[in-house]
Amino acid sequence: MQGPTDGRHAPRFVHDNLKGWMVLTDIYFAVLLTGVGPGDHGNRLTGAEGISEKMPQNIMEIRFYKETNHDPYPDKLDAFTSFIRMLADIPSSEGTMYFDFVIRYWGTRPVEVHNPLYYLQFTAMRGNEMLNTGYKPPIPLINTKSEIMPEDFNFGIMEFEENGKALNIPEEINRPTLLFERGDERMYRLSVPGFRDSGEIQPFSSGIYTVSFLFSIIVVKHGDEPAQHLTFKTSPVTVRIK
Repeated sequence: MQGPTDGRHAPRFVHDNLKGWMVLTDIYFAVLLTGVGPGDHGNRLTGAEGISEKMPQNIMEIRFYKETNHDPYPDKLDAFTSFIRMLADIPSSEGTMYFDFVIRYWGTRPVEVHNPLYYLQFTAMRGNEMLNTGYKPPIPLINTKSEIMPEDFNFGIMEFEENGKALNIPEEINRPTLLFERGDERMYRLSVPGFRDSGEIQPFSSGIYTVSFLFSIIVVKHGDEPAQHLTFKTSPVTVRIK
């Protein structure tokens, strides 16, 4: 099986076999750009697992919650909201999990943060078995003197957008910091092609998996400003490959 990426582009089979998923999520993404604020976002996402009940059929929107390691949260961090959008049922012919990672900022002041994509983590369990999906070192540990490549990530990289506008992937993955202003939204369309077993990447076979996500927002420190960071997590959710 192919690895997460071949060069700078998503594998050809992604584009050939996921046209329906792309069209549906693109339509839904357009709906999401109608200016929902943090309060509305919390009301719209319901249920014990943080999954919206207003998704198109078979698409989950999985809310990140903030770790309670700040009381109160610094205003810059409290203004971030984030969620994962992915299919609940995936055809076994793919053997790959696809998802959108979306970050929004509603703060009144611009904020510069370290690239959140560098800190995104994905875990998957099959029954009681934790699968090895994070087999590459975190991006911050890679020699920063060399160019970061798509294949350096534990995810297949397919598409990036900022406020609905497509971004250049090689440029974006090599940006150590990002500036967010009020109303900004970033979408990362990613994939997990499988897990490492006995040195090889194995596709996800038919079955039920429990998946969860985690990432950190780390504010770039300027001068005498206090260090600010916050970890975001999702509750575990069930994905079925059939």
